[in-house]
Amino acid sequence: MKSSKPVNDLDIIKEIAERIRDAVMDRYPDGGGGAVVSTAPDGSMTREIDLAAERCAIDHIEENDLPWNLLSEEDGSFDGRGERTLILDPIDGTYNAIHGIPLFSTSLALCEGPLHNITSSLVMNIPVGMSFTAVKGEGANYNDKAISTRNLDEAMAVFNSFLGPASLEENRLLFSWPYRGRYFGSISLEVCYVAKGAIDLFALFWRIPRITDIAGAYLILKEAGGHIMIGDHRSTWSDYMPSLDHPGSRDLIVMGDASSKERILQIISQMNPCAGGLRR
Repeated sequence: MKSSKPVNDLDIIKEIAERIRDAVMDRYPDGGGGAVVSTAPDGSMTREIDLAAERCAIDHIEENDLPWNLLSEEDGSFDGRGERTLILDPIDGTYNAIHGIPLFSTSLALCEGPLHNITSSLVMNIPVGMSFTAVKGEGANYNDKAISTRNLDEAMAVFNSFLGPASLEENRLLFSWPYRGRYFGSISLEVCYVAKGAIDLFALFWRIPRITDIAGAYLILKEAGGHIMIGDHRSTWSDYMPSLDHPGSRDLIVMGDASSKERILQIISQMNPCAGGLRR
């Protein structure tokens, strides 16, 4: 006997994520799928595993005749002539995925009207099948258990940051501050672990994430009590809002303790290369 419970947007997003996970784990249980098959609209390379995951989402939308538009990292977008748009990163952490490192996700965010108006979202750590979810105004969850960010304790703070050639100096200075430093290789999961209260801060220097990278995690973080700031070349900071473009911006800071915003920005502003470290 079929359940009479209505299917809501989050249920549909969960179905798509499970479909992606089943396909990826069945086809690439120990990694793989790294062959370059095309070039994404932003010029980045699309791998076989990315395209396979994206195809799962497209098939689900088409088979269920969902009136959703799609904005995806790989093939780009299609217009389903609906008022809602699914923002999709089929595989976030592709390097980890193709090399068998069990820390990569699929990220989905459904918005109504403007892209920043995200109403429900999900980020799933594919190898372990655990999901972060949020519905606007209803809080955030990790496998259906409510989560929230944690208060900043500077003596035990754990910071994450994107590590790349352009940001080596910033990270050298940043990581002289906290008790521990980390980098996972999946933006959506790093933001979600801030939301969960597992880490205190995630930084991206000289790199602004694409909306597909962060849209799913954005709502989860906000519903869990976190905050995101974006900075320009003058180190002027403002609240981040998901968008297709952030002209003039170069850095992004994800913080769990929104009440510590001024302190976090003070820490970032004290990163002084000439001084050889952070001034406390």
